[in-house]
Amino acid sequence: MKRPSASDKRQAAPDATHRVVVLGASNLARGFPTVVETAQRAWGRRLEMFVALGRGRSYGRSTRMLGRQLPGILDCGLWSELAARSALPTTLPTTAVVTDIGNDLLYHEPVERIVGWVEACLDRLVALKAQTVVTLLPIENLERLSQVRFQILRRIFFPSSRVGLDEVGGRARALNDGVRRLAEARGFNVVGPRAEWYGIDPIHIRSRHMTSAWREILTAEGPAPATIDPVRTSLARALYLHSRTPFHRYFLGFEQRRAQPSARLPGGTTIAIY
Repeated sequence: MKRPSASDKRQAAPDATHRVVVLGASNLARGFPTVVETAQRAWGRRLEMFVALGRGRSYGRSTRMLGRQLPGILDCGLWSELAARSALPTTLPTTAVVTDIGNDLLYHEPVERIVGWVEACLDRLVALKAQTVVTLLPIENLERLSQVRFQILRRIFFPSSRVGLDEVGGRARALNDGVRRLAEARGFNVVGPRAEWYGIDPIHIRSRHMTSAWREILTAEGPAPATIDPVRTSLARALYLHSRTPFHRYFLGFEQRRAQPSARLPGGTTIAIY
């Protein structure tokens, strides 16, 4: 596969009116079409979006899932591209969302290390002058989770993990506390997930609440949620977005690189995926 050049990567919409940066893992991957449509409803159809996502994604380490390997969010190519764009004469107002911070707990990473990874991302967003929203972990759901259900869910989503429920709960609270302090110290808005967003699965937002959840998260630093019409993404749009390839990954052991942005939508929105 052709290795993308810097000029390839910077073919973004020249008339974009707003930049949106979203960092996350499985909730972001599952809700990706909803996130894109909600962002367009909030800031217009000519957006420049930069997204780091992926099921099981870590903030600081390379992860593998279903034959796919991605770098940690902190080490992906998103940051160098954003830094290059911020150095251009014309800069765009930027909104950022940092979510799905809990996967690394199940990779046996110390809370202090995870907090450090998230802090590095937040500091980079400060340098980009991004209006940033940080979401916390749904602690209430973990507290209501039975041992049996936890074991089943852990084996499905993190089969190599051996962390117990009590340990996860305590470390999740410590992670929430640490990340909340970091966000508030930088003047960032913090969103605590609503318990009703979740069902049997305590960490993934239910499909029926996807629209309202992402509308509340994305607009915590933007327009009032009530001013955004309900989102209904077409099946064709959803399939198109879910099929986009990130800038760099390994799949079944083979390295893949894709020039970004890998998605272009009617109206002028471009989406670079990392």
